[in-house]
Amino acid sequence: MKNRILISLLYNFITKHPFLFCGLIFSVVMSGALSMIVAVCVAPLADYLLDPSLTNANNITKKFILVLNLFRIPIGVLSFSAIFAIGNMLNSLFVILIFYINRSIGYAVLRDLNVEGFRNFLGARWGFFGSLSQGKILNTFQHEIIKVGDAMTSLANQFAISFQLLLIMALPVFLMPLMVGTSILTLGILTVPFLLLQPLNNKLGALNTSTSGRVMELLHETFQGIKIVQGYGRQESSITRYLSAYDDHVKITLKTQVLSTGVSNLHYTIGILAALAGMGVAIANGGALSEIAITLWSLQRAIPLANSMLVNKVNLDNFTGSYEQLQAIYKKANDYKEVIGEKVFEKFEIEIKFESIHFSYPGRPELFKNLNILIPKGEMVAFVGESGSGKSTIVDLILGLQVPTKGKITVDGINFEDWNKNSFREKIGYVPQDPILFHSSIRDNLLWSRENSTEDELWKACQIANADQFIKKLPEGLDTIVGDRGVLLSGGQRQRIALARAILRKPPILILDEATSSLDTESEQLIQESVDSIAKETTIIVIAHRLSTIVKADRIYVMKMGELLEEGSFSELMQKSKGYFASMFEIQRGA
Repeated sequence: MKNRILISLLYNFITKHPFLFCGLIFSVVMSGALSMIVAVCVAPLADYLLDPSLTNANNITKKFILVLNLFRIPIGVLSFSAIFAIGNMLNSLFVILIFYINRSIGYAVLRDLNVEGFRNFLGARWGFFGSLSQGKILNTFQHEIIKVGDAMTSLANQFAISFQLLLIMALPVFLMPLMVGTSILTLGILTVPFLLLQPLNNKLGALNTSTSGRVMELLHETFQGIKIVQGYGRQESSITRYLSAYDDHVKITLKTQVLSTGVSNLHYTIGILAALAGMGVAIANGGALSEIAITLWSLQRAIPLANSMLVNKVNLDNFTGSYEQLQAIYKKANDYKEVIGEKVFEKFEIEIKFESIHFSYPGRPELFKNLNILIPKGEMVAFVGESGSGKSTIVDLILGLQVPTKGKITVDGINFEDWNKNSFREKIGYVPQDPILFHSSIRDNLLWSRENSTEDELWKACQIANADQFIKKLPEGLDTIVGDRGVLLSGGQRQRIALARAILRKPPILILDEATSSLDTESEQLIQESVDSIAKETTIIVIAHRLSTIVKADRIYVMKMGELLEEGSFSELMQKSKGYFASMFEIQRGA
């Protein structure tokens, strides 16, 4: 299976990055050719040391001299040494180029995997993100994808090394087959124990992936919930949980690293022993010193390459767990893949309609059974009810973040599935209960909604959202950094900026998902004034916790455990003396 994965990765890489692959082949060929030239230079040097007159020179030396004479290069130790040195220097440059191309291959694969990951994740419905921990998703991007990219680098390196070895050993095999054969046989026998470590490598690779994921999950959970950690005084407990997971990961990763380093060092020593064994056999059989020197030099160059091949194999054995996790998450994202639709949504003209909608979350009882609602253009429509009644799920269905199991949702009489979802969402202003602000300036957070907005449009949106006054009092105004998730601002300030961001795109539909439920009275009143100011020209969908905020709603839907109990205007619902809405309102007013 692993080999099939590697072949697939290599094929995908070659088709996407042919120039990098061709560059690698060219560099390897040049490096191998230079290695052969350098090896040939060893013969005249050895012959010269034995007999400066070169009377009894080896055939290789004689042919080498003929080439020098052809180019009118003086014969002597200086010429031999100069060519040997220049050949080594040029070869070193190509080795550096091979390293550069190998790393470029790794980063190119890493980029491809990141893009594929983002496309898979961001192309999935909202339910996908609820089915996985955020820590696991982050670990996939920060660690597992990198391991797969490194594996691709190792694979490219294996290819380059194999080709280099072939070229480096071609001449020695021709000159001293017995010496080379003895060395290879000795190396092969002594390498067998290393190959038997593959099951351990695979096991450590899988454990490394799982323990790394757990560390990332705990890290993400702790900082996401830092307020409750401090509020409950559970700092030490959180540290203990994190350190326990971290220590488990260190134990595994240390074993992995020691195994990799140990294999490298031990195999290098074994390579030297194999070369010496081959040399002993060659001397015993009366081999020429110059030919032995060429072969020994070539073996000396080949040993580190063979050692690298073994280390690369260890890395390739370890990557399988990361790749399998990556593919499992991609498959899950694909299972949740959103059907975008083709019809471009230009403007909202008539209504949004739920027709006999059924919906359930995975593994839970059905929430909606035959739900029918209508949201006409130009109206303020509110959804109220106790927690868990399905109010926010209705918003998710309107946005297409969730998909009904039965029935259909239409927008302007056309099935929602036929609309291009993103073109529809671009016409919506959305303010959730927990306003998400990015760790950037107020300006950047606003422009995220509509990038080409002018300065006047920014301030106009802030004015409508009743955010302009407090922004002007900030040291940097619109360029003030809000902190992670807007932590440097108060809840009311964050909510007003989120509202300004929604208003900036001048949406025909504005969705407020319990946007004032956690605010103080003053902040709630400011938000309400902002909503009232745009109600005449915008269709407003409100998920309300405080019923006093929807007095002016044209239509109110009262929900309980997924069932639509009542509907009507505020005054109509209040006239029902024993109505569910009226009793809710009285309870809130009494509180």
